[in-house]
Amino acid sequence: MYFCADGTNKNVHIYKNFLKGLILFASILLFSSAFKADAALLEILPDTASYSVGDTFTTTVVVSSVDQSINAMSGTIAFPKDKLEAVSISKAASIVNLWSQEPTLSNFTGEVSFEEVVLNPGYIGLSGTIIKINFRVKSSGTASLVITDGSVLANDGQGTNVLKDLSGANYNLINNGKVPEVSTPPSLSSPEATTPSVISGVPAAPQVISFTHPDPSAWYATSSASFDWGPLPKGVTSVRILLDRAAKSYPTKTYSPAIDSKEITGLGDGIWYFHVQEKNKYGWGSISHFRVQIDTLPPDQALIEAITLEDKTNPEPAFNVTSTDKTSGLDHFAVKVDGEDFYNVDALTLQNQPLVLNHQASGKKILLVQAVDKAGNVSTAAKEFEVVAIDSPKFTQYPIASKTGEVLEFIGTTYPDSTVTVFIKNEEGGTKTQIVRSDPFGNFRLVWAGELREGIYSLYAAVMDSRGATSGDSPSVSLKIERAPVISIGSISIDNVYLAIGLLILLVVFLSGGIFGWIVFVKQEVNNYCKKRRL
Repeated sequence: MYFCADGTNKNVHIYKNFLKGLILFASILLFSSAFKADAALLEILPDTASYSVGDTFTTTVVVSSVDQSINAMSGTIAFPKDKLEAVSISKAASIVNLWSQEPTLSNFTGEVSFEEVVLNPGYIGLSGTIIKINFRVKSSGTASLVITDGSVLANDGQGTNVLKDLSGANYNLINNGKVPEVSTPPSLSSPEATTPSVISGVPAAPQVISFTHPDPSAWYATSSASFDWGPLPKGVTSVRILLDRAAKSYPTKTYSPAIDSKEITGLGDGIWYFHVQEKNKYGWGSISHFRVQIDTLPPDQALIEAITLEDKTNPEPAFNVTSTDKTSGLDHFAVKVDGEDFYNVDALTLQNQPLVLNHQASGKKILLVQAVDKAGNVSTAAKEFEVVAIDSPKFTQYPIASKTGEVLEFIGTTYPDSTVTVFIKNEEGGTKTQIVRSDPFGNFRLVWAGELREGIYSLYAAVMDSRGATSGDSPSVSLKIERAPVISIGSISIDNVYLAIGLLILLVVFLSGGIFGWIVFVKQEVNNYCKKRRL
């Protein structure tokens, strides 16, 4: 025992200083733990390794939480399905003592999923095993295992998500000549699939429907979603729900008494998941996950580029049409020209080939293209284009004037094996048409069927070639049709009916008078001759 000069006990002084230091050390520990609280880690072990093609190896999914008791973990592990095959899942040595849903694996999507529960008092510790996954190496390269959509819930009665970090793994895969075994991947589960409860007596996974977004695989342009899972089973006292971006999460919002529907507004574009879980006197049941896909924005305006051709008369012009939609993706294009009706073209079709329009007459036109995404949103683009007319036919022989009843013949030249339409329009605007085909040399000859009345006519023609390209109307020429004469004597023609009848009457009278006079003259001469004979 030591005493100071003032008579105080030195050991007591040292003891007091020791206590102060101990208190300070404890304070530092408590202070530091305040910053570590509510921090949990999900990771894959080993985080790095090398394996050969054909090898089978095991990875372990672990959780660490040194300051907060946890009672539920969930997550999805994505792996490269072209390099690795998930062979099996093991629950050996797991800290989990209640499997609310069995872990699942899919070599079709390249995912392993788990949702597990640790009963009271929960788990506190480092690197607690959740599941082990056995993989087989299929091909060489680098394989990254990534934990997505993870959650770790605190055992605090509120279901607080205390997950701080996710740590995946990277493996070097070496080709040493081994041939990997091949297994048939299982089919992909539906987006809203649930796993039945494995705890006796608890509620089964609710059957969720949505009147606003009924099909989980379809896209919708409305940002408000309603969900219904009623009627509630008998004995259900509470419900937990959650809407987030994760495919499989534990609901955290509790309603007591239980509700059986929920409407949520103001949702952003993209994929959402609605999670719901029911509770009765036996505990919380299985969780349902319902996918909702929202896209409220139109696609990018279509870019329309004409495919340049030397022949501007092509009646079926072609265009490259492109557009993008970042959320739901393009579904189809709606196309029309001028006053025509819209018709649909599949978006995938225009990724591999141009848009070729239906037959178009010559002239300037407007092409409208609507890009339509999978939610029905529309953007519209326009493009002006012109189909140049081919040359019109030329008449080489035709009558300038003709008489009614005479045969009318028209001869001309145009494109080979084409359809020529000949028009004759009268002074009142009435038009008659007749069609003739040109020969392989481009010559055509038309004998007009029918008779034209007297008058002044305009003669012109148009042509459509073997491709369907059309011309404009040819320059018109004048055609005069005169009345055919009623009486024609030599070079003298009389075309007035009444005058002709009058002249005929006069001619008859004249001839009758002449004949009568001749008879009288002959009779008189005979009488004179007879008198002379008697004398």
